[in-house]
Amino acid sequence: MKRRRLKNNTCFVLFFPIIICFALIFVLPGYALDFQGRIDTRYEFKKSDDDRSNVQEIYQFHSFDINFTEKFSIEWFGALKKSFRETEDDSGMSDQSDVAFRGLPDAYNKNQNLEYRIYSGLFKYTSKAYGASLGRTQLMDYEFSQFDGGMVWIKPLQWLKLEGFAGKPYSYGYYNDYSNYWNENEFIGGGGASVSLLKQKLNFSIRYFKLKELTDQGLYVDEPKETVMTNDNFTKARVSYAIADWMKAYVSSAMINSRGRNIDATLGGYSEYLLFNYRLNYYRQFSDITDFGSRFSQFSQFMTAYHPYQQASFSFSKSLADIFRLTGPVSDIELEGSYEYRMPNDSADESRFNPKYRAVRGGILLAANSMCYLNLFYENITSYTTKNDIQAYGGEISKKWKTLTVRLGSGYYAHKYEAAYSTTEVRDSFYAREYYFGLRWTPVKSLDISLKGSYERAQISSLTDTSKVNPDNYTYTSSPLIFSEPREYMRIQVKLGYIF
Repeated sequence: MKRRRLKNNTCFVLFFPIIICFALIFVLPGYALDFQGRIDTRYEFKKSDDDRSNVQEIYQFHSFDINFTEKFSIEWFGALKKSFRETEDDSGMSDQSDVAFRGLPDAYNKNQNLEYRIYSGLFKYTSKAYGASLGRTQLMDYEFSQFDGGMVWIKPLQWLKLEGFAGKPYSYGYYNDYSNYWNENEFIGGGGASVSLLKQKLNFSIRYFKLKELTDQGLYVDEPKETVMTNDNFTKARVSYAIADWMKAYVSSAMINSRGRNIDATLGGYSEYLLFNYRLNYYRQFSDITDFGSRFSQFSQFMTAYHPYQQASFSFSKSLADIFRLTGPVSDIELEGSYEYRMPNDSADESRFNPKYRAVRGGILLAANSMCYLNLFYENITSYTTKNDIQAYGGEISKKWKTLTVRLGSGYYAHKYEAAYSTTEVRDSFYAREYYFGLRWTPVKSLDISLKGSYERAQISSLTDTSKVNPDNYTYTSSPLIFSEPREYMRIQVKLGYIF
């Protein structure tokens, strides 16, 4: 059973909910509708001379909320998209590295048709004791992408909230074949409970869902794929406690089926009296994305491309305005620093694409009364078995006027992970230097225009196929495709936003 993609002649069907919503605004003049929204138009050009990749895309995002009554409302977020020209390699075939520029969900329209994509569209009813929603939902608390269905919640006690949901996982396909969509037999369903005590200072939550989803079994990039059905369970628990602004902590852990996914613990806070903030974090990932592969395409944004690893970090910032009692042209001086230690869980997994290293970073921010800012940093990265020691310098200078902000600077990424840009492939860049220029203009309160141009040089890059499927039925080890030579990129992005 293969998923089919949107054809141009189905655009009207996808625009229909928007037409209905706007019609309601005008045909119900007797109601004092609370209507607010935003339209963002974006043009993006991305080019790499090293591999002839060249991508141009135009997006127009639509987001709005309509409150018909105090309890009943409609929420919408969608985008109209058009991509131009797929690049070719020397043999005339599709240039695979072109895909490296595409982010989730950009790559799902490989035919580059004009399409309308609905990220969320909800009819909502909300009261103090209970609520419900129906439509396309994105469950961030469950770390899941989107599904089409319903969700209900109830607060039987002031400190207890229960919720449940069910529907069909939304994948980027099915657009024009609804009979096939309903016959696919995919399913998602689950629920959770959250408890809030001590005047909401202590919070506990546990969440669970079951996912039956079609996925593509593929061996290597560009090879034909076979569609299979998978059946998985996801569980997550989280505890947080806030003593005061100067000390807040949380611990969360998740499991996929019977194996642990990760554990994440953080302690941090801010002291207004000392003008000081800090953060300590420990993170450990037990699972490898290649253990699940494309059958967790909906999870690709949080699984990342790593092998199992652990990481400990500490960061802080301190304003010196209270020490120096600044009254001249310099309004603030702020120091910042961080330390990070990372290592694979298994030393056998260590490589230049999964390194063991420590990173020390220091920086200073100067702010002037004339709304000028200067930020400088130094970073030292020391690797262990695989020697890729790095010393990096960078910073940003910016100036703000009443309606205009201009920024010029550079950044450095020891490891830059780009969210999955297809159902089976992920992208990593290592030791990447970026130079950028940006400006933002707000001529009136409801309109903003921004421009950003950047140039990036990555010393090492990798393209990995992660399409290992259900290990109960298949045996497969994913294969990385490595681009070890430096790669250079240029990106230009123009945005226009309007609030109404």
